Amino acid sequence: MFLKIVAIFYAVCFSISLFNPTFYETPLRIIGFALGLGGVAGLFVVAFKKHFLSRGFWRAFSAIYVGYQLFCVLSGGAQAVFAAHGILGVIGALASSIIFQFPIFLSLWRLSFATDKSGSQASNGIVAPEGHV
Repeated sequence: MFLKIVAIFYAVCFSISLFNPTFYETPLRIIGFALGLGGVAGLFVVAFKKHFLSRGFWRAFSAIYVGYQLFCVLSGGAQAVFAAHGILGVIGALASSIIFQFPIFLSLWRLSFATDKSGSQASNGIVAPEGHV
């Protein structure tokens, strides 16, 4: 139930950001929005227990998503926060980023690497129709 509430909250936040005219200033933000939208889609898939795309896709997407987040932190985000607020500001920014990104990271982890005990995804994410094995 908690992940459903978080997924809806994230979807509302993404919808609100569409109306911000400064949101699309740089290509990096547009790429981040596209990846964030995929992350929220993964969050919905896990929260509502649906099967969408293969496990291989989610593994590749997870690597790209985490890599992008690390790139953004290392490419200037941490330096700008350090210059403005010092080391405690960087620690606070990283902690809040991890807290707010945790539901997406968790859902991408479950879609990519967690094992399904029911065996319905034993064929790499492809689910057989009822009665056909």
